[in-house]
Amino acid sequence: GRWVNNQRSNYRKGKLSEKRIQKLEDLGFDWGTTRGTPLPWDERFDELKEYKGKYGHCNVPRSQGSLGRWVDNQRKARRKKGNMPKERVQKLDNLGFDWSPRGTPPTWDDHFDELMTYKGKHGHCNI
Repeated sequence: GRWVNNQRSNYRKGKLSEKRIQKLEDLGFDWGTTRGTPLPWDERFDELKEYKGKYGHCNVPRSQGSLGRWVDNQRKARRKKGNMPKERVQKLDNLGFDWSPRGTPPTWDDHFDELMTYKGKHGHCNI
């Protein structure tokens, strides 16, 4: 149990490699607690504040691990009307969150270039 909890904790903190995340997800790993509850939103928000303090923006790439996927999920949740509480939208707005960082949707070539970069870094295309 301790090792599993450590994996969840490292995942929440963005300290788990993509390879390890992928291996665990392929196994059907539940990133919530043993009771199946989701990761705390406020904890991810705090990670985003730290990221902004370090890099000066909130545009965490999806390829940069769990925080990047969380940021992407916030954008998706807001696009779906009523799927994100107003207080969360307000907190993200106050932080300077960019809801449409690229302006226009990425092209197939943009995604392919991102995949090539990922493969160069990780040696595979299994994202």
